[in-house]
Amino acid sequence: MQSECRQIIVNIEYLQASKKVDNKKMAKVMGISPATFQNRKNKPSTLTLGEIEKAARFFQITSAQLITPFEAPTITPIQRKE
Repeated sequence: MQSECRQIIVNIEYLQASKKVDNKKMAKVMGISPATFQNRKNKPSTLTLGEIEKAARFFQITSAQLITPFEAPTITPIQRKE
């Protein structure tokens, strides 16, 4: 259970970085204070389902996607014509 909870935080942090969302904004989105958000990051098992759903909705993904490890995108090399 602990690793699943930690995965949620890893995913939220990844999405925050990719969308340039700071912790203050993320806390507001989730309906909690910035201090509480930091506590959730330090102890992910304290995340509520409501907070997870709000974060997922904000990033326009499902809650299931938020709790599942993201796969690195596959990059296909460009074939250059010479």
